[in-house]
Amino acid sequence: MDLFLRFVGIWIVCFVYIAVGVEGADYGAACTGDGTGDCKETTNIACDTTCKCAAGFFRKGGTECAARVALKATCVIADTSPNQCVADTECKDDGKSAKKCLCKATHYESSSACKPRIVPGVACAAHQCVTHATCNTTSNKCKCDAGFNATPTTKPTMLNGNWSSYKIEWKNCSKACGSDPPEDIKNQTQTSSSIFLNIIPANINHTSFLVYVRSAKLETNSTNYTVVNLDAAECYNISVFTKFGDTVSSQAIHRNFCTTPVPPSSIEIFTQTNDSLIFNITHGAGLFDHFNISLDGKYKISTADLNSTFTIAVFGGLSSGTLYKNISVRSISNNTLSVPTQPIEHTTNSNPPSNVHVQNQNDTSVTLSIARESGKFDKLFVWIERVNIYVETPHTTKIIIGGLEPGNQYLAIVGTTSNGLNSTAYYLTINTNPDRPIAVYLLNRTTESLGIKIVQGQGMTEWFHIQINHRYNVKGKINQTELVLEKLTPGQMYSDIKVQAVSHGLFGESIIMNDTSTIPDAPSLVQVSDKTTETLIIMIVHGKGIVELFHIDIDGKNHSQKATSDSNTTYVTIGHLTPGTLYKDITIYSISNRLESDARKIDASATYPSSPSLQVKDNSINVIRIVIMKGSGGVEKYKILVNNEEVINVTYNQSSQEVNITDRVPGKMYNITAKAIANNIESNLSSNIQQATYPSSPSLHVQDNSINALRIVITKGSGGVEKNIKLWKTIIVTPNNFKLLDERYKTSALLFCDFLLSLAWCNRCRHELNTTLVSFASASHLQTETHNSLALKVYKATEKITLNPIDIKMYLKPFKRESTI
Repeated sequence: MDLFLRFVGIWIVCFVYIAVGVEGADYGAACTGDGTGDCKETTNIACDTTCKCAAGFFRKGGTECAARVALKATCVIADTSPNQCVADTECKDDGKSAKKCLCKATHYESSSACKPRIVPGVACAAHQCVTHATCNTTSNKCKCDAGFNATPTTKPTMLNGNWSSYKIEWKNCSKACGSDPPEDIKNQTQTSSSIFLNIIPANINHTSFLVYVRSAKLETNSTNYTVVNLDAAECYNISVFTKFGDTVSSQAIHRNFCTTPVPPSSIEIFTQTNDSLIFNITHGAGLFDHFNISLDGKYKISTADLNSTFTIAVFGGLSSGTLYKNISVRSISNNTLSVPTQPIEHTTNSNPPSNVHVQNQNDTSVTLSIARESGKFDKLFVWIERVNIYVETPHTTKIIIGGLEPGNQYLAIVGTTSNGLNSTAYYLTINTNPDRPIAVYLLNRTTESLGIKIVQGQGMTEWFHIQINHRYNVKGKINQTELVLEKLTPGQMYSDIKVQAVSHGLFGESIIMNDTSTIPDAPSLVQVSDKTTETLIIMIVHGKGIVELFHIDIDGKNHSQKATSDSNTTYVTIGHLTPGTLYKDITIYSISNRLESDARKIDASATYPSSPSLQVKDNSINVIRIVIMKGSGGVEKYKILVNNEEVINVTYNQSSQEVNITDRVPGKMYNITAKAIANNIESNLSSNIQQATYPSSPSLHVQDNSINALRIVITKGSGGVEKNIKLWKTIIVTPNNFKLLDERYKTSALLFCDFLLSLAWCNRCRHELNTTLVSFASASHLQTETHNSLALKVYKATEKITLNPIDIKMYLKPFKRESTI
C-alpha cells in the first residue's frame, strides 16, 4: 500500500512540473513554431522568430493586435504605432477636422487604393504627378512646371553577379539647368551580343554622349555607337545624356533595346501529315520564348517549351504532297529574331485515297477500285498486312492484288506516295473467294436424306453452302465437311446439288453433284386382292415420295410392274403360276432411279386349284363308279357333290383315282359334281356328269294267251322305271360297221334311247362310247355278249328295222349285264 502511494505521488509531482513549464512567450519575445507558435497571445498573433502582430494588424495600445485602419477610415493620431493605417497611407487631417487614413504625399488615390505619384515623362491623369509637375493634356505625360527640370537619380542593382543595373529615376522637378537630352535613340540592328545605336541629337549643342547600359557608363563622340559584350536575348534599358563641354543634360533619353536570341542548335522533321510538318527544335543557348518557322515564304510563330531542351512545333495549313525546299527556324525573344538555322527541305504527306472498295475478287486476287483525293502524289501503293505483299502503280484507279490465299481475310493498307513519303493509310478489309471444293462424295442415303463428304480446296473455308435443285438451301456448320441433307423427298432424283465453300461472307465457285437420288419409300400396304388358278393380283399402296416401278419377288422369281402415275395404288397381276400352289415368300420393293426400297412382305397366298375331270367307269343298280382325273397344279383333296346336296370328301392320292358312289337308288339319274381343294381353297370351276343306276329287272308271267297273242303281266322291280318295250329284231352291231348305218336308224335309235331306261347299259354306252356310238345304242336288251361284239335286240316304235349283222369292234372292257328279261 505504501509502495502504491509513493508511485502515485511521483506522477503527481511530474504533472505539476510539466504544467508550470509551458507558460508561453510574451509579445516581442523570441518564439518557435508555426502559426502562433508558442506565443502567449494567440489572437491575431504570428510567430516570426518573435511574437508579433499578424499581417494586416498593428499593435494597439500595447495590449492587443488590432486590424489596420482602411483607406479613408477614422484613425487616432495620438496612437504611437506608425502602422495603424494600411500600406501607403498615414493618419492625418482630412481638412474637415477629421482624422483619417489618407494617401501619403508620395502617392495619389485611384480605385480605392494609393499608388505612387508619376514621374516626369510618364503617362498620367490629373493630380497624379510628382511635386512641381503637372499632367500635360497634350502628351498626357507628367511634365515639370515652368522653371523646374527633372532631376534624375541612378540606383545600381546587381544582376547575374556581373552587371549592375542603373535605374534612372526622376524623383522630382528642380530648378537645375543643363543641355537638352538627345531627341531619340534608334536601334539600327542587333546581334546576340551587340546592339548598334543611332543617336539623334536634339541640337548642335553636344560634344559627346554618355551611354548608360546597366553598370557600364560609356561615352562616345559619334552618333552611331555599338554596344558590345552583351548577353543573348537580353533587354537593356539604355539611357543617353547629352554632354556639352562639361555640362551634362539634366534629362536623358532612354530606350529599351534587346539582343537577339541564339538560334536553335538543330531542327529536324519529327513527322508530317498531308497538311502539316511537325518539327523537333533543339534549343540553343540563352533566353528565348518563341520560334519563328519559315517555310518557302510562309511564317509560323510557335511557343517554346521552356521546361524542356527541345520543342515540338506544328506548321499547318500546307499543301499535300508538296516538297518545301527552304525551311528554317529562328529563336524569338523580346520580339527579336535570331539568325535562321541552316535551311532544310521536306515533303508533306500526300492525301490518301478518298474511297477504296473491292471491285471484284476471285480465290487468289482482289481488284481494288480507288477514288483519288485532291493534291499531289507520285504513285499509289497497297500493302497487304501479314503476307507482306506490296503493290505500287502510277496514277490509276484500279490495282490488282495477286498471290493471295483462297478464303482468307486481309487488311489492305492503301495510300499515296509523294517524294518518297507515304500518305496516311486508308485501311480496308479484303477477302478472297474460297476455293472450289475438290470433290463431293456420297457417304450414305436414306429415303429422306443424303449424307455427303466434301473434300475442301486450298486456303480457308468457314462452312459450306449446299443448294439442291435451285430451291433447297442447306448451311453447314463451321469446319464441317460431312453433312446430312435432310427433309428430302423419297425416290427423288436430285440432278443438281451445288456445293460452295463460304468464307467471310463470300461464296466460292460451286461444284455440282449430279444425279443423286434418295432411296424410294417402301409400299405402305401390300396384299393379294384377287386370284385365279394361275394368277395372283396384288394391290400395292404407294409409300411417300416418288416411285417408278415395283419389283415383286415370288419364291425367287422376279416380276416388275410400272407404278401407276395418276393414283397412289398400283395393281400387279402375277401370271403363269401353278394352280393350287401356296406361295410363301412374296416380297415387294419400290424402285426409283434404280434404287430399291426396303421390302414389304406378304406372308403367304395360294392360287386356286384346277378343276378335276370326271368319267363314269361302271355302274349297277345302286353303285356308280367314277374316275376323278386331276387337273394341272396341286390338289390335296376333292369335294364331290351328288345332286348338289350330298358331300363326299376324297383325299387325293394319284392323278387318276376311282371313287365308288354307293347306296344309290336303282334306275335314278344322278348329277355328280367334283371340285379340287388345295390350301383350303376350292377350285372355282367344277366338273359335272349325269349318270343313272341300272333299273331293277321287271318280273314277267303270262296272264293269258291265244293262238296269235300272249298277255303278260310285267311287275316292276325296285327303283325307278319308265316303260317296258317290245322286242322287234335282233341285230349284231360291231364298232367297225357302226358308221355305215343309215342315219335315220341312228336318229331313231337315239330318240328311242331317250326313253329306253330299262337297261343300264344304254347309259353306259352314252358315257364311254361318245355321242356317235351312243346315238345308235338304242337297244332294249343285250341279247348276246362276247369280248368284241354286242348282239342287240333293236326295237322301233313305228316300223320294223331290218339290219344285216355288222362286225364292229368294241373299245369297252367286258362288263356284266345288269338287267335281263
